Amino acid sequence: METLSSFSHKTIVVLDHGPSFAQLSGEAIEVALKDARTSKQAMRLDKSLWTCAVEAALEYQRVVADLFPDGSRQLRFVVSDFVGRFLTAAWSPKLQAVEVLMKALSTNGAPNPESDPDSCCIINGVSLAVEALSEVTEQQKIDSKNGTTIVNRGRIVVITRLKQDEEVSMIEQHVLEQIKSRNKLVQNLDENYLPLAEIELCIINTHPFATEISSETTIVDKPCSQIAEGLLSEVRCAPAGQKLVACVHGLLLQHYNLVSTTVSGIPMKEEANQGQSVNYDVELFHRRDGHSELDRLGLMVESAALATSVASGAYRTLRLAWCTPSAKNPIDQFPQVASVYRVTPASVNSRPSACLTTFLLSGKNVMLEVARKPGTAAAAVSPNVSGRLISHLLMCHDGIIYVHSMALGKGIFEDPPSISEGPGGRVTDYRISSFGDLMKECWLAPGELADSQPLANSSARRHLRRITRHWPLTFGETLVFSVAQKFEPLVTLVRKTTLTAADVDACLQHIYNLINMEQSREPLLAPAMQCAKVKGIKSREEQYRVAFEELADYLRNYANHSDNHLKVFNCLLSCAGLDKTSMPISDVDLSSLPPTTSTSSTVVLSSTNVIATTSASDVTELPPKKKARTAILWKPDDRVNVYQYFLDKYNSEKMFRWREFEGRKAATGPKATLYPDLDKKTLTQRGRPNDDIEMTA
Repeated sequence: METLSSFSHKTIVVLDHGPSFAQLSGEAIEVALKDARTSKQAMRLDKSLWTCAVEAALEYQRVVADLFPDGSRQLRFVVSDFVGRFLTAAWSPKLQAVEVLMKALSTNGAPNPESDPDSCCIINGVSLAVEALSEVTEQQKIDSKNGTTIVNRGRIVVITRLKQDEEVSMIEQHVLEQIKSRNKLVQNLDENYLPLAEIELCIINTHPFATEISSETTIVDKPCSQIAEGLLSEVRCAPAGQKLVACVHGLLLQHYNLVSTTVSGIPMKEEANQGQSVNYDVELFHRRDGHSELDRLGLMVESAALATSVASGAYRTLRLAWCTPSAKNPIDQFPQVASVYRVTPASVNSRPSACLTTFLLSGKNVMLEVARKPGTAAAAVSPNVSGRLISHLLMCHDGIIYVHSMALGKGIFEDPPSISEGPGGRVTDYRISSFGDLMKECWLAPGELADSQPLANSSARRHLRRITRHWPLTFGETLVFSVAQKFEPLVTLVRKTTLTAADVDACLQHIYNLINMEQSREPLLAPAMQCAKVKGIKSREEQYRVAFEELADYLRNYANHSDNHLKVFNCLLSCAGLDKTSMPISDVDLSSLPPTTSTSSTVVLSSTNVIATTSASDVTELPPKKKARTAILWKPDDRVNVYQYFLDKYNSEKMFRWREFEGRKAATGPKATLYPDLDKKTLTQRGRPNDDIEMTA
């Protein structure tokens, strides 16, 4: 899998637990207090840098867990001070819950401001992260056993506090050395380890919110670039607090190919002012593919005026307007859904996000509208729902909120292409419904093959070549199917794979009826009916001759299916007086077909269970005559068991295809007697006769 070889499959977040993170961040939270003497008042509590770093790391984990629950993106956490310590024991497709991570973090406690800064270094945690990236995940191990080549890549996200560029270079150089030494060691280890091909290092340099960045550090943002073979590095700088969380959000969009969508204009009632409502905005994260329709129409570019920067400026978001679906809109007027993806709010604890989430979880849905302002690219796109351009739909399924991307522009399912636009388009009498029946007749399905059964691909190709030897594309090329009701049920019965005795009798009887119609001079076509194949032919006898010749060509398609099919075909030739030498019944030759590219050996034709072939030596032989039925002569004093007579007749006609039950064939013990204690002589109740009562006819 491509995902298992990407940087996003394995990510390790390293948190700096050194003494510098014990400093206050300048970000405060307000706590409401109330006692018996005073009224309600607010109290401000300052957060430490460690608290802000933990919040950012947990936010990283929350978004990944919400959007990728399939285990394709895995996370581990490392705390680094005088040693490196894992918060998660091993790689797992199921990400740790926030409560478990919080408990693991609480065991480490807050950073000690009196610790030695020289011994508490972020390098300790980075070394542990490089070592963990060489371990394979369960998915990588399975794919490797199946023969898939796995390129071992990973990502390290470091949240630390640096002051000089030399410190960044030191971390990068240390990662390079660890990669080389680890790869040498992995060569002597078992299959649970793989050499490291590439590592993407992302350093988030944070500092107190109130401190000027110029006085705190000389480090600036650096985009992701190749440092050396096997190492990519990126640097982001952000003050602690909400801007640090926004920085993490920007990295999430970049690392996991996500996009931000802001639902604007959400009407919400205010608790303080009853009866009034204020419009709020809620930001959502989801996969970038959810905007593929907008990107296809050029609505994602800056000139479209849909994408704007978030308040922190860390990334851009697409603003779409809230639009409540109307119950008056018919269901068939809604556009088709192009794709569906999970969503998660950017600020999960905010009141607007909680209200929107509750609204959707209650079973309701929200449509998102693209503003079609004059002069923008959206104005050129046709509206799709009641004069509005609806691009997305938010809806909940099984307790999970999804964003549904709607098909925009001219859809592929709206109007079928005109038949007059392609080659042969001016022809208007195609046998469309008959072609649908032909496709059903050639339907393929997977199945198991017996040793005695021919190769399925050859059988399927032979069947298709047989039944299309004569298949007119238009009604103008056929007389039989222009008046198909006069040739039913013959043309339908012969399409069956196996013809029973009753089917053969029905086919032969219909052939006799056609001969009687010709002899009684019954018209084949209605006076007002036109058929191009017999245009200009006024003779009734000549029309029947054309019909019989075409019917013979049609029956020849199925003559190789079985002996009964050949019997029906020969009967038509004999009764209609057609030239037998001009109607060869040899089977189709597959040697002229190009070799098939299919590698499947388990494809069977659903309608070709019995396939009989006719040898080439039979081509010039005259078809056998229909055997006359022999009458059974009874003597005057003969006694016949009528039940046994009809049972023998049924067995001779029907039971020749019966197969013994496999369990009965393989049984070695004696047959079991059913109801051994049942005494038939005592069954005299309820009008049942005894054996000594004589029954007379």
